[in-house]
Amino acid sequence: MTECRSSGRRGIRDTYDGLSGRYDLLAGWGEGAIERQALTLLSAREGQDILELGPGTGRALLSLVGAVRASGRVFGVDLSIGMLRRSRERLAGAAQGRRAALICADAARLPLRSSSVDAVVSILTLEVLDRRAITQALIECRRVLRPGGRMAVAAMVEGRPRHLMVRLYRWAREHYPLWANCRPLPLRALLTGAGLEIVDLVSMSICGLPVEVALAQSPMPR
Repeated sequence: MTECRSSGRRGIRDTYDGLSGRYDLLAGWGEGAIERQALTLLSAREGQDILELGPGTGRALLSLVGAVRASGRVFGVDLSIGMLRRSRERLAGAAQGRRAALICADAARLPLRSSSVDAVVSILTLEVLDRRAITQALIECRRVLRPGGRMAVAAMVEGRPRHLMVRLYRWAREHYPLWANCRPLPLRALLTGAGLEIVDLVSMSICGLPVEVALAQSPMPR
């Protein structure tokens, strides 16, 4: 099932609609190890209900629907209908692909009930949002997570200012902001600020740019 709900973040949507047909060729090769680490930390299990923010072309979705099997459900929320079409194409050949609901919506206003999923995963997605939207998206993730639910987040973080790749990326962001549109995040502070407890953290990199992959947990009721 693919639904589309309107969003005011037109620039992000248009950029990724345009990239959807060649995204895996341009970026997929560099993101594979990050994706695998995030999925390893998440440890999806049979029967669970799982949300992915920004599933893009559906690589992680395919792994998730295989993990939760027929008794679980997977939701993919993305601003780009072009990316969601690619996800649907990738899932079409999967036996459990029909268990995935693809929704075009804003992560800052998730169209899911409170306490409705066991886990959330976000792989190099939050960086394209502005700071207010990131904060709201994480609050929304905590809202839809069941008590004790897990969230795995992979995000670009600040690197050493004099590192060559960090300097090159900053130049690219200044001159080509629509293409180099991922801003380094204070990931740990954002997660704890949203009321999530970090239980594991792995440091990695993409082409010399630092990335953190964190596993956080929603609080249990007192």
